[in-house]
Parts: sequence; structure tokens; C-alpha cells
Amino acid sequence: MPREQRPDAQCPESGPAPEELIAEALTHGQSVVDNVNASAAERAHLVALGRAHGGRIIGYHFNSRIRECLKRNATRTGRQRVPDVAVYVAAKRLEVPTYAEGFDHLYRVRLVGQSDYEIAALAALPP
Repeated sequence: MPREQRPDAQCPESGPAPEELIAEALTHGQSVVDNVNASAAERAHLVALGRAHGGRIIGYHFNSRIRECLKRNATRTGRQRVPDVAVYVAAKRLEVPTYAEGFDHLYRVRLVGQSDYEIAALAALPP
């Protein structure tokens, strides 16, 4: 869900909780969660929610350097721009997603040049 459409988690009167919106979308056969979800613990409830609704769980790991993230963030305005400290905090918490978390497919995304991306499937490790 785009950042500007997300309800404010600190302000309950702003609308349904994100999990409710995701569950509703899954009920209708659709959902995309666009969020940092930096740790396996943060992703676990989303993976479980998707599984409970029979969804395919696909993850994209954006392989970005902090310097690149800060540069892109500086070009954003309004709610799309986050404080620089948020970039550092997310980077510190980041755990690269793994198939062991329950993903059906995982991809690594890398920025190439100013606006192009390279996407590569991550191979599953043998059990």
C-alpha cells in the first residue's frame, strides 16, 4: 500500500489497521505490501496472514547502500520523505529475507544507474 494511503498507526481514528486492510484485500484475491519490514519478526505476521488466505508469498529484497537511500529520500517530499535517521534505523534492523520464513519466491533488486533496476531470483538453499 503506498505510504500516502496508509493509515497512521499512531492515530486509530484514521481508519482500519494495516493488517485489516491487507486481510480485506486478500479476501478479494489481491494484496501488495509496500513497506520496509526489515526483520523476519516484522514479516512473520504478514507471511502468516497471506498463508491464511491462500496467497502466494513473494518477497523483494532491495539491495541498497545507505548513501543511495539517503540520496533518493532527499528527492522526496511530504509524507513520502522520511527523516534520515529512519533510513539508518531500518538499515541496522535489516535482515535479508530467506525461504525459511515461508516465502514462495524471493528476488533481489538492485538499482542500476539513476532509475533502472536489476531483478534476480534468489536461489533456495537446500534444507
